[in-house]
Amino acid sequence: SPLELDFNNVLVSKSYTGTFTLTNTSTTPVGITGVSVPGADFSESDACMGSIAANGTCGMQITYSPQQAGAEDGSVTITFSNGAVTQIVLLSGTAVFPLDVMPSSIDFGSILVGIASTEQGVGLVNGRSPLPQPYSLSITGDFTITDNNCPNIVPGFTRCGFGISFQPKTIGNQQGSLTVSFPGISQQSIVTLTGNGFTGPNISLPSTLNFGNRALGSKIQQSLTVSNTGIAAVT
Repeated sequence: SPLELDFNNVLVSKSYTGTFTLTNTSTTPVGITGVSVPGADFSESDACMGSIAANGTCGMQITYSPQQAGAEDGSVTITFSNGAVTQIVLLSGTAVFPLDVMPSSIDFGSILVGIASTEQGVGLVNGRSPLPQPYSLSITGDFTITDNNCPNIVPGFTRCGFGISFQPKTIGNQQGSLTVSFPGISQQSIVTLTGNGFTGPNISLPSTLNFGNRALGSKIQQSLTVSNTGIAAVT
């Protein structure tokens, strides 16, 4: 008891322990021949010494040490020496970063090459702990952090935000990322950044038209092609 252990909303790279109890309701000792906990993030320890005394109990500790953010399931399988039914305890956990970073992706759409886009906002929320949380930011691609109103250490139960701007240097689809790192945690929270650089309308005309030598009063007609080699329409 219980038949399930849930480690909900725990921090990445930290360790958390839950306990369940085996109770022997018979009048003879029951031996424990094996305890299996598949998966790298869950581990088990106990002081049962391989058996449970008659009418006795034994506590087992499960430690959850998540290395990646997200949901994870596991189980503990216990086998007994007297041929009793194998006991299974279900495990589940959800690991999160110290700060919630929102949103997880930003698409800036099409922006003229060399022109800075309108800012898009990113929020940091320290909503699970009263303790202040340090962090660091890095960004890649043709994207820039602007108007950062977040202190270097976000106080507990506080939210703050800053802007991201896109200024493409070349035409075509551009990709980048905003990485939020935390001391002592190897995994980072990453915001995917995308945008498209374009040159707008680009009109092309021939530089000359040569009508050659013609008799006075005669008429000749030549064609003139106007080309828009950009990706935007022009009036």
